[in-house]
Amino acid sequence: DYSSSYSSFGKSIAMNQKRLVVGGIFIDAKDGQEQEAVYVFENNNDELSEQHKIVLDHNDGTTTTTGFGESLVLGDDHILIAAKNANAERGAVYVYSKDYKLVQTLEASDRETSDVMHFGRSLAMDNQKLVIACRKPQDEDLGWVYLWEQLQQQQ
Repeated sequence: DYSSSYSSFGKSIAMNQKRLVVGGIFIDAKDGQEQEAVYVFENNNDELSEQHKIVLDHNDGTTTTTGFGESLVLGDDHILIAAKNANAERGAVYVYSKDYKLVQTLEASDRETSDVMHFGRSLAMDNQKLVIACRKPQDEDLGWVYLWEQLQQQQ
């Protein structure tokens, strides 16, 4: 159900000829907790149907809001999902293959831990070139833009 006032469905969107991806939050039926997700819809004869829901696996046991899905890019072979508050607000960008497998995690590893905040606050992609923005802590006016020339291909 995408109409729930708690879902934040549509907080971000990206599309191409074949697919539409939509960021949102759903309520987990098992424990009633909010869970961030990206919904993937396929275009089949001008009809959109939900094909998959990508959920960030909090394998460290945290349940904090990571911002997963607040910024999205949809390529021909990849779905890129930013989580600007992941890793203690350093941020990360998760690269999923077109069959929804996590193939790569991008982080700002060239800076000191205290220098980078909200890696993935915005994304842009043209073919295989990806641009990722982040900011410097305590200063909204300073930040960096990272350029990836090539993403990992599906194994």
